[in-house]
Amino acid sequence: MEKFAYVTNTDSNDISVISLSNQTEIGRIPVGGSPRGGMAIDAKGIYGYVDFCQ
Repeated sequence: MEKFAYVTNTDSNDISVISLSNQTEIGRIPVGGSPRGGMAIDAKGIYGYVDFCQ
């Protein structure tokens, strides 16, 4: 099972999805606000929660 890192991008209002196996960005998730670093993924990996300001 592949593992990922999620990095908030305040200036572009999205989250980068980073593949840990090859250390490259594989996509971005728009969040509709300015993410400020706080983020959590639920235990089942289904939901993500982002702290952001509008």
